Amino acid sequence: MAFQKYRSLMILIPSVIIVLSFFLFRQMLNIEFINDIPAIEKEQVYQKKAGPVNYIGVVSRFSPSLLYKGYQPLIDYLNENTEYHFELRLNKTYQDAVTQLATGELQAAFLGTYVFISNLDKFPIYTFLAPLNNDGLPHFQSVLISREDYEYKSLIDVAGKKIGVPSPSSFSGNWLQEIILPTTAINKSELPQFINFDFHHTVVLHVIRGDLQMGVVKDRVADEYLGKGIKILEKSLFIPASPLVRGENSSESVITAMKIVLTAIDPKNAQFLINWDPEFHNGFSVVDNSPYEVFKKTLKKKRYQNGN
Repeated sequence: MAFQKYRSLMILIPSVIIVLSFFLFRQMLNIEFINDIPAIEKEQVYQKKAGPVNYIGVVSRFSPSLLYKGYQPLIDYLNENTEYHFELRLNKTYQDAVTQLATGELQAAFLGTYVFISNLDKFPIYTFLAPLNNDGLPHFQSVLISREDYEYKSLIDVAGKKIGVPSPSSFSGNWLQEIILPTTAINKSELPQFINFDFHHTVVLHVIRGDLQMGVVKDRVADEYLGKGIKILEKSLFIPASPLVRGENSSESVITAMKIVLTAIDPKNAQFLINWDPEFHNGFSVVDNSPYEVFKKTLKKKRYQNGN
C-alpha cells in the first residue's frame, strides 16, 4: 500500500512540474502594455517627495521590460538628485507623447528627431537636452548595413532588394527612400522593397540571418554588431540627436533641475551609466530648437531638389 502511494506520488510530481513550467513560461511571454511604469522601490535610497508627480514620456522601442531597464535608472537618478518626484509614462505612439506634452500631461518626453521636426511647427514643444555620441556631440547618423559577405558597390545595388527599416516615425525609417533614392538613377519599377520593423535591433538580426539583403538603422545600433556579422555600406548626413522635449506648460524649475543634474554627469567618471540605455552612455548636452530647425530646412531643400 505504501509502495503504491509512493509510486502515485512519483508519477504526479513530474506532471505538476510540467504544468507549473508551462504557466511560468506563458507569464514570461505575457508583456502587457502599461501607461505608467511604477518606480522601483528604493525607500532606502530616497523617499517619494511631496507634491505632484512629474511624468516623463517615452515611446517603446523595446518591450516594456527592456525599456524599463534602460530608462528607469535615469528616472531614479533624477529622484535622488533633485527635489522633485519623477515617473516614466510609456506612450503608445510618438504622437501620443507630443499631444500630452502640448496639454501638459507630460513634463517632458524623449522624442525621435523625425517626430520632433515633423511637429515643431504644429505644437508649442521645445528641445532642452540631447544625448551625446562617442565624440561628445549631440548628433547621430543613419546607416545602410548588410551582411559582411554581401557584395556591394554603390547605391544602384539596392535596386529590387529587400531592405529592413525601423518605425516610419523614425528618421532611419525614412532616410533612404525619401532622401537618398530620389537622387539615384533607379527606375520606379526596380525600387527596393522596404519592410518596417518596430525596433532597430530587429532589423540588424534579420540582416544577419539573411532574411533581408540590407537594412537601415542608427549608427549606434550598427556599431554594436560590427565584426559580428554586418558591415556599414552608406552613412547619412549628421542628424541632430533624439531630444528630450518640454511643452509650453512645463515647469521652468523642474526643467532647469533636469538640465543641471543630467549635464553635470561626467561619463568618464560615471560607471553607473552602464546601466542606462546605451543612448545615454556619453552624457547629455543642453540644446534648443535651432539645430533642428536648420536641419528641417536642409531636408526640405533636398526634397525640393529631388522633386518631392
